[in-house]
Amino acid sequence: LSKNPEWKSDKQYFKELAREANLDWGAAWEEDSWGTVEKNIQELNRFSVENGVKFLVICLPVSFQVYADFLDDAPQRRIKAIAQGKNIPLLDLLPKLRQNNKLNLFYDHCHLNADGQNIVARELYQFLITNKLLKNG
Repeated sequence: LSKNPEWKSDKQYFKELAREANLDWGAAWEEDSWGTVEKNIQELNRFSVENGVKFLVICLPVSFQVYADFLDDAPQRRIKAIAQGKNIPLLDLLPKLRQNNKLNLFYDHCHLNADGQNIVARELYQFLITNKLLKNG
């Protein structure tokens, strides 16, 4: 995580950190990124319908969102609105990972370690069962 701990408690510094990472994970906080995201989701959804494949969206947060003292879920809210508008199932992993934020869940700012992957696997399995997205589920 960032060497400057201000991101954890200062919302403005958090947003500055996201702006600095705009070519990586920070793009999710940039307005001009969302047209491309929506277009890609629409295309993937169209492809899945044409080919009889079930499609869903999974929101994976960055570590800064999980470990911050406050909730910044702007990217998740934005993509939820897109998915709901297209009737696409969506799993947001931020709440569950924040529930477990006393654990070390990431290798770096974006990649989950084994503990994080274990939580995600359990959540994804339950989501697939609940939404009848498994062939035998």
